[in-house]
Amino acid sequence: GARREIAAVLGDLHRTAGATIIVLEKDAEFVARWAERVVILADGQIALDGSPTDVFAKVERLHSLGVAVPQMAELAARLPDAAGSATFLTARQAAARLNSQLAVPVAAAAVAKEIPANRSFEHATLQGGVADATPSAIDVRNVTFCYEDGTRALDDLSLLVPDGQFLAVVGRNGGGKSTLARHLNGLLRPQNGDVAIRGKPAAGRRVGDLAKEIGYVFQNPDHQIFATSVREEVAYGLRNLGVTGEEASRRVDEALAVFGLADVAGTPPAVLGYGLRRLVTLASVWAMQPPIWVLDESTTGLDARYTATLMDRLRSLHAGGRTILFITHDLRLAAEFAERMVVIDRGQVALDGPPAAVFSDNDALQGFGLRPPPITRLSALLAPSGFAHPTLSVDQFVDAW
Repeated sequence: GARREIAAVLGDLHRTAGATIIVLEKDAEFVARWAERVVILADGQIALDGSPTDVFAKVERLHSLGVAVPQMAELAARLPDAAGSATFLTARQAAARLNSQLAVPVAAAAVAKEIPANRSFEHATLQGGVADATPSAIDVRNVTFCYEDGTRALDDLSLLVPDGQFLAVVGRNGGGKSTLARHLNGLLRPQNGDVAIRGKPAAGRRVGDLAKEIGYVFQNPDHQIFATSVREEVAYGLRNLGVTGEEASRRVDEALAVFGLADVAGTPPAVLGYGLRRLVTLASVWAMQPPIWVLDESTTGLDARYTATLMDRLRSLHAGGRTILFITHDLRLAAEFAERMVVIDRGQVALDGPPAAVFSDNDALQGFGLRPPPITRLSALLAPSGFAHPTLSVDQFVDAW
């Protein structure tokens, strides 16, 4: 992916030109893989400073600071008997340590209980113009869209999302993910093909009308925020839906409480930090109570605490029957939270299935510019010794060990 290419360029500069490289980064996996030294800042002070191995060994301290921990470091802390005094930072380091200790029958049996069966999602492909009978929240049929510069962002793409599903949409930059999302709320219209939301064609419907059913969270919160106070921002969408009076006040208060924003309700959103601004946009959509949520890279730029808050709320929404379409570059989140994954590449659906099925083929994913999470790469390395592959989270791996 692009991040690895950038890291490789920086690494070459460091090695060949002796350049000093300082990177401000929230992605713990990226830091663990590329950095020589890690400095953790908290409340304007240096909280931790040392090599990646030393810093990421302090798992509990990192959690208390709200800093993400690399999956392999988390695993080493969770398996002290197997890891000994070692701290893993890469899947290969972990495999070298764990392979000889693998209890094959226990591991295979435990993982088999956790990984869902390879259920087919072939119903999502519309064939012969005949729609599947399953109630659908989103029905995209043979949609093609080209930008003015000639870029074909969507190329005869079809996707059916059943009501109440948590779908992660992943893929390399420029693959068509955001273009697809903008077709769902009417910001873009297909040049060929059709889009239906909850059984009704989207063609001819205004963006405001679609907003009653599609809660859209933009990639950049500043593209969504404009009101003079947090409370006003959260209430704005409700007024557009015609919700006023006591019902509007109740929903606004609930949304502020759910996202921990009550204390800043009177504050202008523009002066809040990035993470809080993101929560404001989420609270605004929450108050509108849409049956479908579409989130476009909504965890980008968030630290571990805000990401955990967001994913916890999405899990709650999904448990309550909402449909979630979650566009992300974070395959760890896709693996842990989604019940279905779709890889979009060059404007088409390239892979489609449960996360366990999609992650079972690391080579295929990497062919689409996607790098599986470290815990999944580790299970692939241990698979020849009998460990079931894939594991999708540290919790799943520990339960299987």
